Amino acid sequence: MLSTDGVGRQSSPGSVSREEPRCWNVIPGTRHHQLLHSNEAPLEFELADIETASSDMDAHLALLDDEIARLKARVETRRQHNRAILSSLRRIPPELLAEVFLCSLPPEYNDYIRGRYDVKESPWVLTHVCSRWRTVALSTSSLWSRIVIAYHPGDDSSSAYPLPLVKAHIQRSGSQQLAVTFRGCETSDWEPQVEVFHCLAQHCGRWVELDMRLTSRLLPLLTSLRDQVPCLRKVCLRGESQPDILSIDCFETACSLVDFSIVMPHYIPIHLPVHQLTRYSMSAPWDVHHSLLTLASNLVEAWIELCDVDDQRWPEPSPITLPFLRQVGVSEPEILDYITVPTLEGIAFYVDGDDLDFQRRLASLLHRSSCSLRRLCLHGRPTACGTLAILQAASCIVELVILSASYEETPPLDDEATEVNSLMSTLTVSNVAGRAPDLRCMIFGCDGRPFLDYAIFLEMIRSRCRTAPRHIERAALVICDGPLPDPETLNALYALRREGLDLAIIPCLDMVNITALAAAATSFTLFDFQGLALDLSFNRPLENNPVISNPFNGNPNQIWTVLPSTNVPGAFNLQTQVGPTFLSYSGAPNGFAVFAQTTVHANIPVNLVMQQVGTNFAFFEVVTNTSMTAWPIQGDASLISPPVTFEAYHGAAQQLWSLTTV
Repeated sequence: MLSTDGVGRQSSPGSVSREEPRCWNVIPGTRHHQLLHSNEAPLEFELADIETASSDMDAHLALLDDEIARLKARVETRRQHNRAILSSLRRIPPELLAEVFLCSLPPEYNDYIRGRYDVKESPWVLTHVCSRWRTVALSTSSLWSRIVIAYHPGDDSSSAYPLPLVKAHIQRSGSQQLAVTFRGCETSDWEPQVEVFHCLAQHCGRWVELDMRLTSRLLPLLTSLRDQVPCLRKVCLRGESQPDILSIDCFETACSLVDFSIVMPHYIPIHLPVHQLTRYSMSAPWDVHHSLLTLASNLVEAWIELCDVDDQRWPEPSPITLPFLRQVGVSEPEILDYITVPTLEGIAFYVDGDDLDFQRRLASLLHRSSCSLRRLCLHGRPTACGTLAILQAASCIVELVILSASYEETPPLDDEATEVNSLMSTLTVSNVAGRAPDLRCMIFGCDGRPFLDYAIFLEMIRSRCRTAPRHIERAALVICDGPLPDPETLNALYALRREGLDLAIIPCLDMVNITALAAAATSFTLFDFQGLALDLSFNRPLENNPVISNPFNGNPNQIWTVLPSTNVPGAFNLQTQVGPTFLSYSGAPNGFAVFAQTTVHANIPVNLVMQQVGTNFAFFEVVTNTSMTAWPIQGDASLISPPVTFEAYHGAAQQLWSLTTV
C-alpha cells in the first residue's frame, strides 16, 4: 500500500479542514513519492490507492468551492448592506417620499379584479418596509383616500375587506375626500357587505366619487343618504334591476354632482341635479333623455342610449342647443335630429350594415351646428358603402376608429370581413387625394367572427404615411381574435414604425382567462418549443440576473406567478417565486426591449399581454409589441442554457410557449 505521513485531521461535517489532506504529504523514499517524481507506471495493485488519493483531493476541492461560494455570498450581502447606507432613498425628504408613495398606488382596475384586501399592495405594503416608511405612509392621508371593495360570486364576503381594516383605512385617510368603489354581489353573503357599506356611509360627507354595484340589500342604504353627500362629484351605478325599485332620488340634492352614469338592463327613474351635469351616460326612453338634455346646458360629454327602441315614437324634431358638448355617443341615428352642438369634436355610434340613416342625419347635424368634427368612432358591423357615406358627411375628421364586432345573438352579414377589408382598400390613397384626406390617426380592430386582411391594412397605412403634404401620424391594429399577421407583414409594419409612425399592434389577451389567473395569483411553469422551462438562472433573485431556458427541475426558479399590471390595465406581470422579483429585460426601463435579454428586476416588471396560438401562447411586451422568444440549443444541451430575448413576432415555434399550472 502507498504510504503517507498521516498528518491530516478529521474535519467536522459541513466545514472545511484548514489542514491539507494527508495524501498531499507524501513521505520521501516511499513508493508514492517515487511515482510522483518519476515517469514510472504504477503497478496494478497500486492503482486503487492512487485513485483513493485523487478522490480525496477532489472531495477537498469541492469543499473549498462550497466554502468560497458561502464566503462570497456573505461578503456580497455585507457589501449590499453597506451600499444600502449610501442609497439616495435614505436621503429623500419625507414630502418627496410621500409623492413617490402616491405614484405606487395600483390602478383601481387591479383592486377590482383582485377583489380583496392584499397586504402586498400599496398602500398597505408601505407600512411593512421600515419604521421611516411606515411613519411617512401613515402620515400621508391622501394615500388612503381611495377605497376599492369588490365582492364576487363564490368568494367569502368577510375576507374581501375585513371590517377592522376598512375602519383603519378610513381613519388613516384623515379628513381627505374619499373615492369609493363598492361592488356588491347579490349571490354572496349579504351581512358583511351591509356592515362594510354602513361603515363607509358614516363618512359619506367626504365622498367625491362613488362607483357602486347595487344589490337588493344595499339599495336601501344608498337611498338613505339623501342630503348627506354634499361633496359627491361623480357617480356610476350598475347592477341588476330590482323589481321593487320605483326610483332613486338620493342624488337629487347632491350639490356638487357633475358626472353621472348608470349601467342596468332596464331603465330605473333617477332624480338628478340635471342643470349641474357636465357628463352623463344612461339607457332610457327618449322622453327621459329629451327632458334631461333640455335642462343640461352644461354638458361636455354624453352617451345617449335608448331602451325599448321598438316602441319608440319620434315627435317632430325641435333641436336642443348644447353649447359645450364636445363628445357624444348615440345608439340611434334619430337622436341626431334633436340636438345642435356647435363645439362638437367627436362622435361615436353603433352601426349595423349600411345604415345610411346615420350619414344623412350626421350631415344635417354638422351643417346645423357648424362644428368641426375631428373624431369618428364606428362600432358594430360597418359596411364599406355605409362607412364611406358617413365619411363623406364628416370629411374633415383627423381620427378614425373602426371596431368591427359581431355577437352571437346578431345574425351575421353575408361577409363581414369582406366589408371591413373593402373599406380599408377604399381608404388606401394613391397619387390623388383619397377619402378623409386630413386623417392623422387610424385605429382598426375586429372582435368576433370577422378577421382583417393584414396586407390590406398595411397598404392602407403605408399609403397614408407617404401622402404629402398631410400624412398619418398614429395607427393601431387591435386583434381580439383570429390569427396574427404573418412575419412579412409584421416586418413591413415595424419598418413604418422605424420611419416615425406611432404604431401599436395590440394582440388582445383572453380577458376572462387571464383575469381569472391574475385574480387567483395562479402559478405555472412555462415550456418552450424544446420542452425547456423558463428559468431564473442560478436560482438567484439579483437585479438583472438573466432568465434562460433550462431542463425542467420543478424548483422555485422555474415557477412564475401571473399578477395584474399596476400601470397598464389589461396587461400582467410575471413574478418569480425566488424572492420578490419580476420578469423584465436588460436595460429596463429606459432601454429598448427589442433584442434584449430577459432578466429579473425587483421594481421594473415588463408588462405583457398573451395571445393564444393553437394550444400554445405568445407573450407580447406592450410598449414594443415584441414577443418573448426562446433560442435553440447549440452544442451540448447539458452545458449550454439558451437565452430568452424579446424579438419582433414572426410566428416561429421559438415564440410559442405552453403552460403547466403548479
